[in-house]
Amino acid sequence: MEQTIENEIVDSNGKNVEWFEESLEVDLKWSLAINSVLYKATTKFQDVILLDTKHFGKEVVNICRKHLMANQEAFADCRLHVIINDAKVELEKSDEYKYDVIVGDLCDPREGGPCNHLYLKSFYQHIIKPKLNHNGVFVTQAGFAGVLSHQAFFSSVYNTAKQVFNHVIAYTAHVPSLADTRGWVLASDQPLKLDAEVINNRIKERIKGSDLQFIDAAFMLAFTVMNKTVHTTLMNETNVLTEENEKSLHGH
Repeated sequence: MEQTIENEIVDSNGKNVEWFEESLEVDLKWSLAINSVLYKATTKFQDVILLDTKHFGKEVVNICRKHLMANQEAFADCRLHVIINDAKVELEKSDEYKYDVIVGDLCDPREGGPCNHLYLKSFYQHIIKPKLNHNGVFVTQAGFAGVLSHQAFFSSVYNTAKQVFNHVIAYTAHVPSLADTRGWVLASDQPLKLDAEVINNRIKERIKGSDLQFIDAAFMLAFTVMNKTVHTTLMNETNVLTEENEKSLHGH
């Protein structure tokens, strides 16, 4: 396989970064910045390095801000305030703020993963819920939700949210790049009214060029309809995610 090292990448501090690329297939490369890994600590295990993910995340955001075209308008919007920090820490210290919507766009829980604590009942109860306005809504990604995969995590997140919020809705969508259905959980202490006419009107009012190709109210409401197998599991799930009862996913 062809391998190249280039010295054309510059990080946010103005330093040159040596970039390693390995061609896997035509138009597919695996890339790694080999001299800009941000070390936080090493362990007694020689093949394990702990990374300062806050600073690493900043580099990723800066690369996206500079090079990706799809989100240029979002980054340029004066209403956007980007904070790179642990979500729990940031919410804990922002006592003066409450939010209409909090979205947990998280990675799946892994053994020793950075997001595991953001799925627990204590996080929902003591951090998320107090930070929501009266009509506030919390939504989190909740893992795979297919017929064969939904019991691994999705149903537990749904039931955990039910222990904290008065109204909880699960919804799913097939994600081709992940080769399965993904699940999300929507929660609030106020009734979640999903009205097709209201949704369609808001699309027209709020989305520039609102003649959308795929999404309309009927399609959005269909996301909340589970097949019988998944629905039965959600209704009967008893597992609650806590510090003593975490779940980790081990690849799919």
